[in-house]
Amino acid sequence: MTHNWYDLIVQKNPSKYQSYKRINRSWFVIDFSSKFEVLPLHKELSEFIIPKNFHNELEKTRQKNINVGYIHLQNNILNEKSWVPLLPGYIIYTSLGGFFFKLSIERNGESLQFFWQEFGEDFTFTKCNAQGRETLGFYLMIKQYNIKNISLASVLGFNDHTIVAMLQNTVHKVFSHRFSCQNLNFQSPTLSTSKEETLVRSLKRKSSELEQLNEKDSIVHGIKLEESGKILSPKFTQALMVMHEKYKSTYYNANRNIKRLKTKIDQLQNENSDFNNKIDLNEKSERIKEAVDNILNEKKLGSTILISTEQYFSLVLLHPCSHCYNTNFQNKSYHVSCVGFNVTIDVDCQLCGTIDSYSNQSKGTNFSHIVAASTLAGGMNHYAMQSCIGAEESAKQALNAAITHTVAKGKKALTIGFDCSWSHSRNAKQASGEFIYLEDLEDYGHKAVVAFHVVEKSRVITKKGKDGTSEEKVVVHKGNFDASSRQMEHAILITLLEQIIPVLEKSDLLLEVCIDGDLDSNKTLANVPIVSEIYADLKHASKNI
Repeated sequence: MTHNWYDLIVQKNPSKYQSYKRINRSWFVIDFSSKFEVLPLHKELSEFIIPKNFHNELEKTRQKNINVGYIHLQNNILNEKSWVPLLPGYIIYTSLGGFFFKLSIERNGESLQFFWQEFGEDFTFTKCNAQGRETLGFYLMIKQYNIKNISLASVLGFNDHTIVAMLQNTVHKVFSHRFSCQNLNFQSPTLSTSKEETLVRSLKRKSSELEQLNEKDSIVHGIKLEESGKILSPKFTQALMVMHEKYKSTYYNANRNIKRLKTKIDQLQNENSDFNNKIDLNEKSERIKEAVDNILNEKKLGSTILISTEQYFSLVLLHPCSHCYNTNFQNKSYHVSCVGFNVTIDVDCQLCGTIDSYSNQSKGTNFSHIVAASTLAGGMNHYAMQSCIGAEESAKQALNAAITHTVAKGKKALTIGFDCSWSHSRNAKQASGEFIYLEDLEDYGHKAVVAFHVVEKSRVITKKGKDGTSEEKVVVHKGNFDASSRQMEHAILITLLEQIIPVLEKSDLLLEVCIDGDLDSNKTLANVPIVSEIYADLKHASKNI
């Protein structure tokens, strides 16, 4: 089955469409459904005169070429057979400059009009992207699409002698003095002579090869050889030559199609190989991700252990075996152990039995000690440090677990406690608050923190100015809170509510809050619609709103 665009058009209606091949090996299709028309302007030979920069004087150029009816193919203007008529009804489909075009010559009164349609990469010629009409024989279209290295005669297919003869014959039937001194069914003398000479030379070489056989009654390809050769009439010889060229052309086209099919097969095989490799990589990535998720769930690790936990485990599992360089994850087993911030994973290669051990801590380094020391040195409490090392993601996971637990028990409200602590008893620079789920969750050895927030004031120092006498204040650390220490608890409560309310609304849950009895906090909670109850103390002495 052919896939060439020109063959697809011809297959629609072979009696209506005919495909042709240009000298530059490109193709075009002529639509013969319209009858060719001969106009009075075809009585006289006239061709387009297009200057190099014609678009700068477009109107002047149009006036000079208003009655043009021919294209001239050769320099000798006296040679009438080199003039090709431009006839209304002449329609071709072609590909130029990477775009598909339909070109039509139309009649506009007693003049010619040239209509073009551009279809982009649509070889079915159904979706037209642009179109235009002009009187300069498609020169404006060629200029607009920057089509180079092809003449207008070649664009229209006038390099094919059969098309030229057909158009000239149409004019001769109306104006008998035109194209009367030539055979209108001619073939190109140069082309036919060249082919005949090539064939004669080929026959001479083959004749010499057959003479060297020197065997009586030899038969080659079913033909009996005679010493003096076969005697054929001139007409038989001519028919044999034509048949030879026909079969040669068929053989050439078959080889060309085979070559194209081989190229297409190789292309499809490469695409299939790339697709299979992509599938293998996707499956491998999915298996790695599944294994990493299992480790995180089993060891209850957060999203970060100073680096991305998922990234750390993925790199370890993809790392080749140190002995046999095995990279196939399916041929490995692993064991993970966690102590504080230290995570150790032992990978056992099932091909060679080598066990490679990996740790996120280098030798002599203890992340737990480092974190504790940096916390003390920075004057931070443990809540602030939690914010730095991924506690936010752990709080989100705990909140989801608490919601699931509450819904499973058939409750309509999530019961939490609110607690707040300061870095100092007076004039504190920093405070942290948290919502604590007051019921026991499976796999949690403590009450789960479902939301937390830290506020801190900016740290400002006073130093002498450049003049040595004045003083200026310099912010060494920008905080997120500027009000008094007494207002810290209220600010934290507002932020925690903003974090948790959208999640509860999605689950259609209310909120029960246990608080230490602070009046300002009680007022804030009383104005929140999602809060159904407030417990005034940690003993859950309830107070209905």
